[in-house]
Amino acid sequence: MKIYIFTSLLILIISFLLGAVIFDICNLDKYGYRFAAPFGFFSFLALLQICYYPIQVLHASSKWLHLFTFIIVLLILVLSMVKYKSIIKQLKRIYFNKKQIVALALIVILFIAVYYNTEISLRTDDLTFYVPFISNNINAEHLLTYSTQYDYQGYYHFIATVIYFLEKFNLIGIEYYYLPIGAITWIMSIVFYFLLGEIMLDIYNLMNKFTKNRKINIILLTVLLAYTFSFAWYLSQPYYGNTMRRINVIIILELCTIISTNKNFSLITLTSLLFCSLISETSTGFFFSAMIIYSLLLYFANSKSKDYISLIANISIFPAIFMILFTQSKNVLIFVFLLYLLFFLLKMTKKVRFVEKYINKYSTIILYLVPLLFCVIPNIPGYVSKNFNSGSFELENYNFFDPHAFESVPNYLNFSFYNLPSFIRLFFNIAIWCSTIYFLYQIMKKKNKNFLAFHIMTMILTFFNPFVFQFVAENITGVVYFRIYDLIFNSLTLFVIFYVFINRFKKYQLVMSIICGFLFVNEIRFNPVWWSVFANKGSDFNHLYHTSNKEIEVLDKLEVDYLVYEDEPITVASQIYSTESLMFTKVKNVIKNFADLDGMLKNNDFDSQFQRIFYRRSPAVEDIGANYLDACKFAREKNVEYVILDAQYNWELETGIGYCGEKLFEMHNYRVFQMHYDWLKE
Repeated sequence: MKIYIFTSLLILIISFLLGAVIFDICNLDKYGYRFAAPFGFFSFLALLQICYYPIQVLHASSKWLHLFTFIIVLLILVLSMVKYKSIIKQLKRIYFNKKQIVALALIVILFIAVYYNTEISLRTDDLTFYVPFISNNINAEHLLTYSTQYDYQGYYHFIATVIYFLEKFNLIGIEYYYLPIGAITWIMSIVFYFLLGEIMLDIYNLMNKFTKNRKINIILLTVLLAYTFSFAWYLSQPYYGNTMRRINVIIILELCTIISTNKNFSLITLTSLLFCSLISETSTGFFFSAMIIYSLLLYFANSKSKDYISLIANISIFPAIFMILFTQSKNVLIFVFLLYLLFFLLKMTKKVRFVEKYINKYSTIILYLVPLLFCVIPNIPGYVSKNFNSGSFELENYNFFDPHAFESVPNYLNFSFYNLPSFIRLFFNIAIWCSTIYFLYQIMKKKNKNFLAFHIMTMILTFFNPFVFQFVAENITGVVYFRIYDLIFNSLTLFVIFYVFINRFKKYQLVMSIICGFLFVNEIRFNPVWWSVFANKGSDFNHLYHTSNKEIEVLDKLEVDYLVYEDEPITVASQIYSTESLMFTKVKNVIKNFADLDGMLKNNDFDSQFQRIFYRRSPAVEDIGANYLDACKFAREKNVEYVILDAQYNWELETGIGYCGEKLFEMHNYRVFQMHYDWLKE
């Protein structure tokens, strides 16, 4: 655990150093900010992603990831020495901000204490995808590839690089033992909790800067901090890029609100970097960026602003680069190139203002025409609807009001109830929408519109309503449609919305604050993670790895007694979920334990047949009709060296393996076999 804390602190120190310089250059304290690390971390991630792009495109060796990461860190250290006065200024801010530093420490300790007791499901968790992605890119001759939207997520390549340097500590005499799952699930989690605490406190600082009622602000800060414990991802998956995305979006919306009134070049550059980091963290980063930029463009146009096309062009650079890489289309490349060429020509001929006047003139029509088209297009004859697949099964009747489609994001459209807490939740969801409508009404009726309000209105009107759902889900977001919630309701927007709502009731502000606090806190009990936090886990539970020791003990015995360390990964067919994360030895698990079950049943290609045969059976999984007697034939084609079975429910597969497998040992409910294909008769 010490090595994880140490590594996390190193990342936070590097983030602080870069953030302090950025803080000074952008004069962020002018807007109420006090913490530099979030800006430093996401900018650091963006710089890494920029360096990683050529390596990712060429599928080059992971050594280049390590080299460029080292160079960027070295440059940050040099920059911090050159700009040492900025570092000193930020350290002074910390010294004079003791109360919030204490509050930050308490927030981080509380989150880590809860996370320490959280059990992670190794099957349903995305560990089954991201662990092989990370593990196989630590020492890779060529970067592992899956599909375009994942191959350019530099966040996970950065984690792979961190683990690479951890392994090198052994070469300088710092010896320790760890499993990859520990490094993956702890290092970035500790970083996340620090960043989350600082961002929440800075929302409070920003509100104090631009509003007058500090009593409401302190109440809302307390309430929203408590509310964060209702988010399942914050407690069970804080190390994901998808979870980092949720706090990155908050800073981006804050900066977009600032640059909507102050087109400062340094702030625009910082915002552009944060869009780059957002895309590096998650597959949804691109359409998130596109939606925010779209709302910012329409905001400028509807406000009859000037000199905003240059701003939009600057913050769109990295989404444009990703769009070219993602589509891998020459037409898209030509389109983006011509678009930026046109921009430069207009800039050189000073015709940009003419284009802005044209956009301003028709901005209102665009605002309403786009969602209208989204409504009409799916109803045109010849339009082909798409199916939605969650990754392991197809979603039937996927629609805007589907309560199962919210993938751990708050479902504010749920107005059903079955007991007292759910009845209170009904009022909470009503309060959310009533407060939002009131906020939009109060802000939008003013002559000088606020970007944050305009953004929320644009998101709801254009992308998030039942009329546009089909087009947006099928053509823009895919199955992760409901992640749009993060662009509408997050800690920043909820803080602002409820401040405006509560501040309206001059005589009853305290009462309204208490009621809102009660509604928010009630949501905590609906977090599905709490059962694992408070459940009686027994002595078998491993807090460091968030799982049972049984699987770890089986794999440890295999490693110690039978495996010989090699540079190349050992191919296994293991029914232990996330096997790669639970072993120190490099292995490649050819069983997709979180496979697309529907696709596996429908398709009859070699890999689908292999997965059907080796799929981990359980009482919850129906008979999938596999020909288990062909197990040896398929295992040989995959060059499987060892097979690890859950012996409770997979006796048919064990029978098939018996023709070529030697049982090495049995432990708990697992049996381990070494394959001997020379036993087979041709």
